[in-house]
Amino acid sequence: MNSWMESTWATQLGWVLLNSVWQFSIIAIGVTAIRSLPPVSPRQRHRLACLGMLAMGLCPMTTWFLLSRSAEPATMLSNLPIRLSFETGWHLQVLVVGWLIGMAIFSIRPILGWWSQRKLLRDATGDIPDHLAESIKRALNRVGVRRVVRFKLVASHSSLMVTGWLRPIVLVPVSMLGTLSPQELDLLIVHELLHVRRHDCFVNAIQVLMETVFFYHPAVWWLSREIHVSREFCCDDSVSESREERLNYCRALLKLETSRPPKPAFTLAAQDGDLLRRIRRLSLDVEPSLGCSPVASLASGALVAAIASVLLLAPAMVENPASVAVAIEPPVAPLPEAVSALESTEETEDASTTVTYLEQERWKLKLDECISIAIQNRFEQNPDLTKLDDVSREVLVRNLARDIENAYWDLYAAHQVSAAILKGREEANLIAEDIEQRVERGICTLQELSQAEGFAKKLQTKLDESISGTNEAGSERAGLLGQENMLRELMGVASSDDTVIDPIDDPMREPTQYEFAASVRKMMETIPELRNSRTRIEQQEAEVAAAKAELAKEVDVEVIERFLTPVGSGDALEQVKESYARSESTIIERENSKTPFGSRRELARIRNAEFRIARENSKLEEDKRLFTSKLSEAIRKTNQQYQLYEANREQCVAIHNETSARTAQFAEGTTPANVVLQCREKYVLCEIDFWRAIAEYNKAERYVSYLDGNLLDEVRSIWN
Repeated sequence: MNSWMESTWATQLGWVLLNSVWQFSIIAIGVTAIRSLPPVSPRQRHRLACLGMLAMGLCPMTTWFLLSRSAEPATMLSNLPIRLSFETGWHLQVLVVGWLIGMAIFSIRPILGWWSQRKLLRDATGDIPDHLAESIKRALNRVGVRRVVRFKLVASHSSLMVTGWLRPIVLVPVSMLGTLSPQELDLLIVHELLHVRRHDCFVNAIQVLMETVFFYHPAVWWLSREIHVSREFCCDDSVSESREERLNYCRALLKLETSRPPKPAFTLAAQDGDLLRRIRRLSLDVEPSLGCSPVASLASGALVAAIASVLLLAPAMVENPASVAVAIEPPVAPLPEAVSALESTEETEDASTTVTYLEQERWKLKLDECISIAIQNRFEQNPDLTKLDDVSREVLVRNLARDIENAYWDLYAAHQVSAAILKGREEANLIAEDIEQRVERGICTLQELSQAEGFAKKLQTKLDESISGTNEAGSERAGLLGQENMLRELMGVASSDDTVIDPIDDPMREPTQYEFAASVRKMMETIPELRNSRTRIEQQEAEVAAAKAELAKEVDVEVIERFLTPVGSGDALEQVKESYARSESTIIERENSKTPFGSRRELARIRNAEFRIARENSKLEEDKRLFTSKLSEAIRKTNQQYQLYEANREQCVAIHNETSARTAQFAEGTTPANVVLQCREKYVLCEIDFWRAIAEYNKAERYVSYLDGNLLDEVRSIWN
């Protein structure tokens, strides 16, 4: 949830909502001011309200576009005419969350309206009586609607209504056919057809959308109400052209006043608006006053004065964004240079700052040197290890080398991560120093200076955590010094000797191609555990063969072959277990006449030895399958880590180019300072991920060597 709320679009949305408050207020004041200029006809009043609603819909989109150009929601302070001093922290998060909750609540009304509308359409029937068909025909000829309009009868409503914009449908309640005269029915049908001709259903849908999205602003509800009222006035004027029609139309409206059921949100009915006001307007031929009351005029004037004060008197609220610039030469570099800057490990003037944060002297070591020191110290510190057999020593040395490699590449990544953070902190300090000079000259603001200083302090804290470690779980928990102590413990050297180990081997950056079948064969031949199992099985088989040869001097060979069941591995072991379940006494009694009593014990010992050989063979096959599975998984993980490394490398190149472009725009004064700071922060974080990914790729590749036996061959050359 936190990462979602801290995203760019969420913050940008918060700024859009904030700016909509004053934008909508200004639009409402403008509409009110124009309305107060007499005379204003209902048609002009309706057009003015629709233009105001359209302006309210375009303002948030324009604000979003301006914020998108600045690449950071907070940079609206340099792009919008009004600049708000507002902390973009938890305030915007609460604002966006509250808006989402409110919009979800206010969405219930249009959803229920749509559901009620669908229910009415399902219950409606298309069987139109003859006299109603005649009224519809007369109304269509009078209005001149060119679109196809369908009419349906409904039993659960008491007023005509029109729904649908693309395919309009006029719903006629059955109860009206008996209560209204033909002239009154004709006028009400004409009223609904006028809504169709004016496309009022489409405008009404826009109103519902605006009321749902911008529910929090009273100006939206007020302007939507004005559209409703003026819309009905326009249709009333078109319906009642003569005095007689006005009287009949007023009678029809009075009959509708007796029943006002709930109307779906996406429909228009003849009884919309203030019926008494409409009847008084038609019967007395007096246009209601469209001006504002004195109280409303006074409130509008006060609001205009307040906004003018904000614009004219707040010095920090208006600023020329073109004057913002930083005198730092942008590190614009083409794509190949960006890649080489990432992948180069040579000592340069900038790269020498890798460990300037440590006062100790650097102890530069290669991976082979670390393994050699570790093996030598391990056997010197524990002389009893020399008494181990060859297989045990190989396993010990191989596992030690594996641990050394993991610690070596972890330390390598820790050095590079600290160097990347240090470089980003120094660049942030340079930007802060330059902005401080510009603040003294009145070019930049204190807010931009505090942003640069805060970014530098944030990187300083991150640098301290990368060196000394942190209490939080993650790859930075041990820190650089912790990783170095782990490597020292494995090497068997002192944990503190006024030096710091600096890995100088270049990591592998190319993809590794594996021949799986060849790797499996080499693994079967090289792995000490498998070799030891095979040697032990061969020794036991030789002992059994010698025992059989010695027993053949006393017992007939045929008896030995019949008594001893052939023993193998795998399925043969299951056969041996089945034969063992049979009674041994039966076999011995069967051969009792030919086998000397003293030789039976030797036959049983040979048979038990063959059982042990079968178990050893079965375990050997299971170990082979296990090692093969581990090798396959290790190769898959190596390829996956390489893809992750490539993705991080490409991302670093893209962010590097973006940072260069933003810095150039910053120097020209077209981009605020915090945009450049944000890009630099993204680049630092991307570099951290890049170095960790390359370390993980090398660790994964060395694990494959650990399994297929190549690591053991390398260690033998170092050991010897």
